[in-house]
Amino acid sequence: RALDLDPSFTAARARTGFVLSLLADFGWSPAGETAHGTIARGLAVVDSALRDDSTLADSWLARCSLLWEDFGIGGSRLNQARSACERAAAIAPRNAEVQNRLGWVLREYRDKDRSSSHARLALQADPQWQVPHWLLSNLAWESGDLRVAAAEWDTVERLAPTSISAAY
Repeated sequence: RALDLDPSFTAARARTGFVLSLLADFGWSPAGETAHGTIARGLAVVDSALRDDSTLADSWLARCSLLWEDFGIGGSRLNQARSACERAAAIAPRNAEVQNRLGWVLREYRDKDRSSSHARLALQADPQWQVPHWLLSNLAWESGDLRVAAAEWDTVERLAPTSISAAY
């Protein structure tokens, strides 16, 4: 049945790439593999999915996430991450994960207005998701608006109290 739905496993490969980005983010690379290796493996999987079908937002999101993680550990492909996220957002404008990730990437460019806008689009798609509030809190903190930062952080804690303790 799975082969009938997706004979080339393109969507599955896209999601595998996204999972590999999370493994790199949390430092959970498999034994003997560095974060750089996990990211490279993820990009190989995602790029093969994109060669088969460049219209899947999940593939572009995974590519964005992998390249953003690469930037976070010293890589220099933030522009590619941004392009991949923008492509995903063009394909799936109501996808909360895509909008949120694009917001985080734009934060790296110090583009507070667009970053905030994408966090709010993510919240329109999924009002109960805490991560866009986390982004809004960081943006407010960085701009010196401690009242808004505290209010957003309180929302994160209310929506997902264990996410705060897991972060520290």
